[in-house]
Amino acid sequence: IPAFLDSTNRLWNRVLAKPVLMRAPGYPPYRASVMDGFAVNSSIQQKTILHVAGEKQWTHRIAGKVFAGDMQTDDDSSNVSSDEPVAYYVTTGAVVPEACDCVVPIETVEVSEDRRLVRIPHNKVVANEWIRPPGCDVAVESEVLPAGHILDPVALGLLLQSGVDSV
Repeated sequence: IPAFLDSTNRLWNRVLAKPVLMRAPGYPPYRASVMDGFAVNSSIQQKTILHVAGEKQWTHRIAGKVFAGDMQTDDDSSNVSSDEPVAYYVTTGAVVPEACDCVVPIETVEVSEDRRLVRIPHNKVVANEWIRPPGCDVAVESEVLPAGHILDPVALGLLLQSGVDSV
């Protein structure tokens, strides 16, 4: 946590002497889901891993959940064998797990009653689909706040988001 947070009350209404620039990797600082859905790896061939309730074919085991604001995956992949395709439920703005390269919209999948399995149509798994790359909203070295800006609560939030250590 930046040291300036301890003195936020003293920073209000102060004037920035220099512009504040976005630090690497930009904002967002991670690959973010564009929508609610399931993050999967498009290079792993989808295959039926379990038959449930007669003819239904389930293509992925749900290995965890990631909500917007989480910086770590709620990972339950320890119960999944390495050859089984896995999916992670992600919400809009959530970090996309490293092993995944696409998000499949929630509207296009079917989740089993026990919420452990998901059927994802083959044609919905497209590499890099529905993922915002790091720095796509605010690029590195972009001016976040100009010199002369009067600090207020919103500006303090922007300072935190930009990754500065001191002002």
